[in-house]
Amino acid sequence: MLPRPVVDILPDRSSYLPGAVICGKIAIMMTGNLQIDRASIVLSQVEKARIRWLGFTTGSEEKVHYLLTQHILRPRSPTHSPIILSKGLVHLPFSLKIPADAPPSLFIDEDNFCNASLSFTIVVQNDTTLQWSSSITILPVFVPIARYDTTLEKHNVKLTLMSGQSAFDRHDVVTANWSVDNQSSSKVSELSLSLHKKIIVRCDGGKAKQFSETLIDKPLVSMPVRKGARRFGSIEFDLNQLPPLDYSVPSSSPIVRRIDSKPILTSYLTLDYVLRLLVVYKGHKLKLKIPIYILPLHVTPLPRSPTLVVHQLKTELSMHELQLQQTRELAASQQVEIEQLKEKLKQPGNSEVCCICLENDACIVFIPCGHLCTCRVCDRSLTRRQCPICRTRIESSYTIYK
Repeated sequence: MLPRPVVDILPDRSSYLPGAVICGKIAIMMTGNLQIDRASIVLSQVEKARIRWLGFTTGSEEKVHYLLTQHILRPRSPTHSPIILSKGLVHLPFSLKIPADAPPSLFIDEDNFCNASLSFTIVVQNDTTLQWSSSITILPVFVPIARYDTTLEKHNVKLTLMSGQSAFDRHDVVTANWSVDNQSSSKVSELSLSLHKKIIVRCDGGKAKQFSETLIDKPLVSMPVRKGARRFGSIEFDLNQLPPLDYSVPSSSPIVRRIDSKPILTSYLTLDYVLRLLVVYKGHKLKLKIPIYILPLHVTPLPRSPTLVVHQLKTELSMHELQLQQTRELAASQQVEIEQLKEKLKQPGNSEVCCICLENDACIVFIPCGHLCTCRVCDRSLTRRQCPICRTRIESSYTIYK
């Protein structure tokens, strides 16, 4: 059976703009030697769309587009020796440039998405293929933010909504300041602030389909706002509390289509996030909307190879368990020797007084006979190194402390 390596694909980042270069390395932990034909890494995208007008019908299709392939290992010619991956940890560097017209990664739903990934493939001598994959994010190209109104006044009710900033990372906290000035003749019964995700897809026939999702909706007041009153405040939305958000694709950012690959992802798409201040009075609704943009503002370094870390920790744990077992066995054997020495000390011939000087306490036990019969001074005087009781040759001696 072939030794299956433990592999991690380690790009230098998790997200890239079109045209950027992906630099990284493949970390391979081998449990034994493996002879291979070649090894390569592939950048690919999987596109799936259900919104496609073909005459009067709607179709659904999924395609894989292989953008780039780099052969990391392969013989220089058929006559050269095969490639051997040796036991241990191996690092293989790679570098891939993303096409400038690559569409951004996004997820609308299970039937409409575009995912990018790096795949590492090893082809073994018997044509067995081993493969590993790791997802990356291709970012949308950001277009400068257009101007928008932060106030709305209608029927003597004035709304104001402002965000501390217009662009956020998807791990940020969105802070918004709001105010309502009610100069109408009736009270405002409801007041809420919500965050919405809005997707518009324009398809081949010029038609469009819109998706809208309310991500957060929070009431701002517990009591109605009476006429002539003004209310204001600040509210925060922690984007970390939401499922991972796709990056914004502003309306002026078309997704370029390549004719040769014929991607089925729609040719024009916008993905926007909107803060909406909603006021209800006299059965009427006033809505003030301002856009915010979810952009890659903070680059978070990737953690080091998680799979290899777990593998190395398991290996080290096994080694420590083996060493612990060996230590326990050694301690047990030494305990047996101690008990045997104690039994020998109880045998006839052992004395509490040195058998040579008859003055000092006996504190030296001889090995292998086990007799306890001399003091330290007399032990040093035994030039022939024989037990004074049984005349057995002394191989070693130990001091006994009482």
